[in-house]
Amino acid sequence: MAALAAEVSSPVTAVLNLRERATWDVTALLAPTPDELWGQQPLVPLGALVQVRTPRNEAKEDEPVVGPGSVDTVTGDVRTRRGRGAYRLVLRVGSTDAAAHLGDVLVPQLGDGPCVLIGEQHRALTFVNFVALRPEQPTTGLWLWAALSSARGRALRRTLTVGTTGRLPLTALLNTPVPVPLPPADPCYAQLSALHARTSVAVSSEGRSWWRVTTLPVDGQWHRYLVTPTPEVFNDGVPLKELATIIAGRNPPGVFEQPRPGALPVLNGRSVDGNKVQRWAEPGTGVVAEPGDVAVVEVGVRGRAALVTQSAIAGTGVLLVKPHDRSHGEALAAYLRSEPAQTLRGTLITGGVIPRLSRSTLAQLPVPHDALSASGDAHAQQPSPHAPLSEKLEQLLWS
Repeated sequence: MAALAAEVSSPVTAVLNLRERATWDVTALLAPTPDELWGQQPLVPLGALVQVRTPRNEAKEDEPVVGPGSVDTVTGDVRTRRGRGAYRLVLRVGSTDAAAHLGDVLVPQLGDGPCVLIGEQHRALTFVNFVALRPEQPTTGLWLWAALSSARGRALRRTLTVGTTGRLPLTALLNTPVPVPLPPADPCYAQLSALHARTSVAVSSEGRSWWRVTTLPVDGQWHRYLVTPTPEVFNDGVPLKELATIIAGRNPPGVFEQPRPGALPVLNGRSVDGNKVQRWAEPGTGVVAEPGDVAVVEVGVRGRAALVTQSAIAGTGVLLVKPHDRSHGEALAAYLRSEPAQTLRGTLITGGVIPRLSRSTLAQLPVPHDALSASGDAHAQQPSPHAPLSEKLEQLLWS
C-alpha cells in the first residue's frame, strides 16, 4: 500500500505517500505541521524553555489526588478524589526538589485535558498522571499554561498521543515547537493572570468522615452545618434569594405533543436550555419563563442552568430564577453552571433515592460578589464565561 486516503472531520480528503513513513497511525499521519498549527509565529522547542520534573513519589493509601479527568474543561478548576492505590507515582506540590513548585506547569500524560499552572490555591495537592514543566521565568509558565491549554495547544497534544489510552510521550512533547513567549511586559499576561486567578480547588468529600463543634443558630436553619465541614463557604457572597425570585415550575394541565400557533414550549429537565422540547402549552396555563430568566434543573447532584432566551413555561423539574436586575441573567446562569456552584449545589440537595434541589435550598446558594461585577461592555470584550477554557485562551492569545 503506497497511499492512504482518509476523511478528516472537515470535508477534506488527504492523500499521503506512506513509503517513507515511520508510522501509519492515522492521527499522526493527519497531524498538522507546526506552521499549519501556529501560523507565522516564531517557534522554539518546548524543551528549550523548561526543565522537567516527573513523578517520583508513591501515593499514600487513600490519599486525595488530582488526575487529568479532575480538571474542569470550562473553568480550569481542579477536584480531588480519593487515591485508589499506593503503588502509583505522583507529584506533590511542595518545596523539595522532587515536588512540583509554584509556577510549574503540569501537563496531563493521558488525554488532552487542560494543563494546570501551580498557584497558591494548589498548595499541598497531589497530582497523578501529570508531568511538571519548570520554566525559569514566571511569565513563561503563564504563557505555556495558556498556549498548551488553548484549542491549538490541545490539538497539538492530541497529535502526539500514542496508544488506545492516549498517552503523551515526554520526549515528543519536549521536542515539539511552540510559540516563543511574549515579552514579560505584554498586557496579555494581565488577562491570563486574571483568568488563572479564578481557578479554584474543590475538595471531594468522597470516603471522608468529619466532625466539628459549633453553635447552631436559633432560627432552625441547620442544614448547612450538617452537610459540610466548612459551612463558612455559604457566607462567601450574597444569597441567591436576595438577587432573584425563585419559583418552582409545574406542568400545565393541558399540553400538546406538537407545536401550535401561540403555544409556548414546556421546559423540563431535558429541555431546560430550550432544546429537545417535547411538550407545548397555551400561555397562562403555567409558570411563564421570560427572556432573561434562568432555568435550573431540579433533580441531580449536579444540574444544568440555562438562560431563557424566548418565552416558555417552566414545567415540573425546573426551578425558575427571575433576577431582580434583568441584566444579571446571563451572569447568574454562568455562575450556576460553574464548578464552585455545582459543588455547593451538591451540599444542598435533599432526598435519598432521588437527589433534589428545593426552591428554599437554592435560595441559600451564595453568589460571589465578583460574579455580577463585570459590566455588559466588559462581558462583550471577554470570552463567554461558560465557554470552554481552551476557547477562552484561544481568544485571549490568538484573536
